[in-house]
Amino acid sequence: MRWPSWPTAQRYRYFMTEYFVRIKFEATDASGKVHKRSSTSHVYLHCVVIHFAAHPLSNLWPKGIAACSHAEWAESRALAERNASRWGKKPDVEAIEILDAIQV
Repeated sequence: MRWPSWPTAQRYRYFMTEYFVRIKFEATDASGKVHKRSSTSHVYLHCVVIHFAAHPLSNLWPKGIAACSHAEWAESRALAERNASRWGKKPDVEAIEILDAIQV
């Protein structure tokens, strides 16, 4: 388990759950949707938000598929950019955002 260094620990408000320290993070994308994450072992600094396109009606999906978003969390900017480039190759991805996470 990785713990933040002492100066980092002073900046975060901790929630104790038995022997683990829980840190809560959130990031707000361009549409105003808040993406939340909590962790006991990692400090997440970046959030990669993948926006998927809507799919039209089909025999398999008679109502179609609405547009949606998916969030992935990363500890470093380099890892976030690597995840974003991997998702960028998919044909149904409309947009990708890399956001800075804040601790709440």
